[in-house]
Amino acid sequence: MSDSMEGDASEEISEDEYHELLQDISEWYDRNSCISMLKVLYRDHVTDATKLHNATKMRDLLDNLHSFGNLSPTDLGILYDTVNVTKQFGFKPKNKKLLPLFQNVRSFEISKFTSHRQKLVKLGMALTRNDVATFDGSFNIPQKKYEDSWHLINDLEHRTVICEGKMEPFVEKLRKVQLHSAVKALTEDDEKEPENLTSKRQVKQKGPTNKIKRAKTVKQSSLDDEEPENLTSKRKVKQKGSTNKIKRAKIIEQSSPGTENVSSNSGKTSGEGSK
Repeated sequence: MSDSMEGDASEEISEDEYHELLQDISEWYDRNSCISMLKVLYRDHVTDATKLHNATKMRDLLDNLHSFGNLSPTDLGILYDTVNVTKQFGFKPKNKKLLPLFQNVRSFEISKFTSHRQKLVKLGMALTRNDVATFDGSFNIPQKKYEDSWHLINDLEHRTVICEGKMEPFVEKLRKVQLHSAVKALTEDDEKEPENLTSKRQVKQKGPTNKIKRAKTVKQSSLDDEEPENLTSKRKVKQKGSTNKIKRAKIIEQSSPGTENVSSNSGKTSGEGSK
């Protein structure tokens, strides 16, 4: 059996082992008087309302799941999820070869039942007899005197008082009659944000900021490493200007003595001429 977070749907057992397993798990749930709870749990999978209503043992429901392809020797996922949602972790198959199948069942990710369906099972587990009586008085005239919370939920679903996607009016009514445990069962998962999702959001928010900072750093680095072209040109011009000045100074310096000689020679020539 895989240690992954999901039940291994590809785990195959023999037909005989499969029949043993169905019988073992049915006897376990029947001993714990769970048939009414299972009718709430399997409502989305056992779509024949008459068969759902008339079932008296878990095996009746499992046979229906098998007939419609929701359960098979190669796909035991709905059994793992049933144990998880209903918290029946004490169940162990009698056949020791099958024990590893349920060994890490608590860690399997629930995939066969919707969040809405899981909340209704939580609701049924949370309600006391007094809560059921309060429900009855709040929703029924005359009162129906429900046998337990599961009969209450089945009836309210049948009348679409409880309806997936339209739960807010129902929850608001529970708040008004102060059925706090019922409100908690139906809303607790919505109010909690998973920690890893929060972390992902924080990382996502930090990501763009870090990119901007990196971009600024790279840009500044480029400016430091790259000398602007106009500044380089100015420096070259300045250097050329200084060189030209030096050259001119040298030319003037060289030409000055020659000029003086020419002047003195001119003077001498003039003197000699006068003589």
